Amino acid sequence: MKKLAATAIGTALALSCGTAQSANSSYDIGTLGATLFNNTFAVAPGPFPNIFLDAHTFDLNGSLPSMVQGNIKEFQFGSLLDIANGMFSLGVFDSSNNQVTDTNLDPLVFQGTLNPGNDYYFGVLGMTTGSAGGAYSLSAIAQPVPEAETWAMMVAGLGLLGWYFSSRRRTAEEHPEGLPATA
Repeated sequence: MKKLAATAIGTALALSCGTAQSANSSYDIGTLGATLFNNTFAVAPGPFPNIFLDAHTFDLNGSLPSMVQGNIKEFQFGSLLDIANGMFSLGVFDSSNNQVTDTNLDPLVFQGTLNPGNDYYFGVLGMTTGSAGGAYSLSAIAQPVPEAETWAMMVAGLGLLGWYFSSRRRTAEEHPEGLPATA
């Protein structure tokens, strides 16, 4: 609910301010994979209120769906660099600018499953209040989601292990002195 409210307020302010007061930047962060992406971004100052919407495009590594996690953190340096509290949020959008379903309610965190082969971007919305603008960091990682066949093989293997140890226990209970020696 907080994420929706922050996004709605930010969108309303952005529309009321016009494009002359907005600071929008686009970055290509490359292919997301198992290696953590972490970088800091600066937002230039502008007339108050300085609304910005930065787009960070990315691709997914591999051919399997991936669990993508991303988060943003404000860097605050007194009145020099500042992003207004409650006016800072992160979302993931596809190439048609549709917001992707987020399983996390925190406006500073995204967590969801994305399919490969589509174009995506992290959208960072905020309002700078510092005299020199604002700064934030974006961290992101993508882990492949195992296919159903992988899960089936793992469950079958665990079932076989359970059967093996169960049969050993029954054999030990039936023959407490051990199995008879064969000649």
